[in-house]
Amino acid sequence: MKKLLQLKIGFLTGLLFLLLGSSMFGQTVQKTFTEDFNGEVDTAFWAYNWAGGLITGDRDGETFKYETNGLNDYFKGVILQFVNDGIVLDLRENPVITFRAKADSAAIDSEVVDSIPIGMDLINMSGDNIGLTYVHATLAVNGEWQDMVFDFSDIAEEPGMDSIAKIRFNPGKDRFDGWKVYTGTVWIDDFKAGVALPKPPTVLTSYEENFSSDVNLDLWLGNKGMLNDSTPIFTVVQEDGALSYTVNQKNFYDGQFFNFKEKENIIFNLTENGLMSVRLNVAPGATYDGEAVDSVLFLASPWGQDSTGTLVRMVDSPKFFVPADGEWHEYIFDFTANIGRPMWN
Repeated sequence: MKKLLQLKIGFLTGLLFLLLGSSMFGQTVQKTFTEDFNGEVDTAFWAYNWAGGLITGDRDGETFKYETNGLNDYFKGVILQFVNDGIVLDLRENPVITFRAKADSAAIDSEVVDSIPIGMDLINMSGDNIGLTYVHATLAVNGEWQDMVFDFSDIAEEPGMDSIAKIRFNPGKDRFDGWKVYTGTVWIDDFKAGVALPKPPTVLTSYEENFSSDVNLDLWLGNKGMLNDSTPIFTVVQEDGALSYTVNQKNFYDGQFFNFKEKENIIFNLTENGLMSVRLNVAPGATYDGEAVDSVLFLASPWGQDSTGTLVRMVDSPKFFVPADGEWHEYIFDFTANIGRPMWN
């Protein structure tokens, strides 16, 4: 079954240790550092602190868990001593540190709280705070994983940002919260230093592609599946101002998934116009299960992230039977009537 397509699209579709070998003061300079806690972990490195037993840390599955019992001093938090491992960090290019964190219980001054601060600062080779700067992120105490971002852009050019010896962070206290006493448990995962934050996607309310200029076929061939004999389910070429697909369907759900978020960093806002227009041309000779047919079913639906971040079909799929006559036919897929009625999740 061969399909020729020209598309105008106005819908939400799939949202769906770099080591740099210089040295300083006899230390290896790294511009990035990452740890996902999936392999072997140096517990002593991740748990070191000056709290005299009030903070303990250990690996917990593929995460790292900190338990704090009655700490009132930010400066006695966890200290990641890179310099002791012969490393210093140069974060001038991407002065940001991130990790995921969760907390399921916390109390400050013996009162149960629903959020806690996580404070952080950077320490130079002399043991001093860099730029007299302390940043913090707020962690909701709800047992859910959340992204913690510590942005040091304001001091990116400060002396010492090219030779960070230590990172201090306190899972439950901020530099400026006084002598409040914190007790609780925090897990962290996917620690990254010097890794640029993802660029936010561009949000479009309309989109048009007529295929008259070269397009990214990696976007327009989202399904790269194979039959058992390694025949591609879909092949696509761009020719004569259109996309030409040859389809060898294996399962009824074998379709294309145009993931604009992944391939182009684009998402679509449907609130004002939930329509998609498309011109379709099916060549004669299409078959289903070896039987010739005179029309081919087309379905389309927008996908996006639900409240948990899972990629789901957002609405039921409008459908059209396109004649297999080698002629162009134009269709408008109207998603507005089915918003809030997902077909498959």
